[in-house]
Amino acid sequence: MAISGAAAAPNMGRVTVRQLVMILTFLNIRLGFWLPNPGALDRKTIRRRLAYILGVGPRFLLLEAFSRLNANKTFVNVSDGGHIEYSAIYELLRRRCRTIIAVDGERDAALRFSGLVRLIRYARIDMGIRIDIDLNAIRRAESGLSRRHWTLGTIDCGGGETGRLIYIKLSITGDENAYITDFAAHNPSFPHQSTADQFFKEDQFEAYRALGYHAARHLFLEGDAIDETVATMERELGS
Repeated sequence: MAISGAAAAPNMGRVTVRQLVMILTFLNIRLGFWLPNPGALDRKTIRRRLAYILGVGPRFLLLEAFSRLNANKTFVNVSDGGHIEYSAIYELLRRRCRTIIAVDGERDAALRFSGLVRLIRYARIDMGIRIDIDLNAIRRAESGLSRRHWTLGTIDCGGGETGRLIYIKLSITGDENAYITDFAAHNPSFPHQSTADQFFKEDQFEAYRALGYHAARHLFLEGDAIDETVATMERELGS
């Protein structure tokens, strides 16, 4: 969790500024972390054992400075997942997971679903995977409320390989409990407050926890709606 908050690093995926990589490295603006490569731990050669004993040395600092990072070395550089996309769905798609449940806590007061849209674009471009998802039930109505906290999408990997994306979004539907409603009334930006606030108060933390529980509970209580949505999707895929 701490590593996933590596908001500033020399190598930041899609937001890397090549001209600044070396400067950020040597100024030590490096919130990422070097970890033993899980894919290499079973290769118990003398050289690798010695490398793990010695740990990360100056060579890895130079790898950062010259953007020579890859997933095949003894140690891998881990940074904020948001440097690629925020939901972590990308890697699950790459592993061809058939059912994916994702909770989107992105700061998105206007409910534009920017993070999800970015994921859909990357999945199509990088892996040829198409995600179809109807977000209208979550979008904010004229009342300022959403009809539902969740929706269901289809994943088409090609070659007849399909899956489902169960997508839960931080949203307000109006049927939340009293202290969620009260906190929202006194904090208009809830539940999309800035991540610059790193010191949640007790009532703030509890409001987010309770909203997450409420949204997930409704997903399971609305089983009929899920079944109906799945049936509709299967008819559309069949046609």
